[in-house]
Amino acid sequence: AVGGVPEIVVDGVTGRLAPAGHVDDLAAMVLELLLSPEASRVMGEAARKRYLSLYDIRSVAPRYLDLYQELVAS
Repeated sequence: AVGGVPEIVVDGVTGRLAPAGHVDDLAAMVLELLLSPEASRVMGEAARKRYLSLYDIRSVAPRYLDLYQELVAS
């Protein structure tokens, strides 16, 4: 959980976030996901959906266009 990562990753939903500097916690989370391929798959799918809805150019470009049009109108 460093930098902007917590703004992108939803802990337990789209991935796992270990507290910064807690290597043992990170190792436990990696092991947990290695031992649970189904949980890894579900989180991966959720992460992809989140990415596509928030960060893919096809979803970002229309929001920028709306913002620019709003700024020009004001």
